[in-house]
Amino acid sequence: MFLKINLLPLLTALALAFSSCQSDPTPTPPPQNPPATANRATDPAPAPGPAAVPEPPFIKEGELAILDPTGKKVVQKFDIEIAQIPEEREQGLMYRKSMSDKEGMLFMFEYPEPQSFWMRNTYISLDIIYLNEKMEVVSIQKNAPPQSDKPLPSGKPAQYVLEINGGLSDKLGIKPGMKVAWQDYVNSREVGGYNSL
Repeated sequence: MFLKINLLPLLTALALAFSSCQSDPTPTPPPQNPPATANRATDPAPAPGPAAVPEPPFIKEGELAILDPTGKKVVQKFDIEIAQIPEEREQGLMYRKSMSDKEGMLFMFEYPEPQSFWMRNTYISLDIIYLNEKMEVVSIQKNAPPQSDKPLPSGKPAQYVLEINGGLSDKLGIKPGMKVAWQDYVNSREVGGYNSL
């Protein structure tokens, strides 16, 4: 009898404890889009992405022709943007979501030296064409993967670099030894005999 009297309160306490551990039958779903005020100063800043940084527009600043090794036959012409000052070269094609197969960006450096590019914050695959001071293709990094910090070196000294959509070099048959010529609207000059093509 002493045992029965003491078991009743124990069983009641266990029943109450068990019922209090069950999940709420009507859980509140987490908000799909938490308000901006939910972020605290101690939260890490989100990495910039396509929605965080506006896509820069393409601005035609010149025209460039890829030529055969003789320099006489035009293989392909591109409308180009020109990246000449350090800030433009650092920006490059970052945050672009698309580019026409007839567009590209030409990077200009003061003198020839080994170059190395990467694809940080670049959302489209690119062919990176390295050119020497004689406007000849010295090497090509093909189909560079987007958003990669992997260095993509020239392997040889280069003074100019042309970026076009990934895969175009193979499609157009662009190879080391070919030449380029361009017209630069920004500096009102033509290079490599562009106007005579």
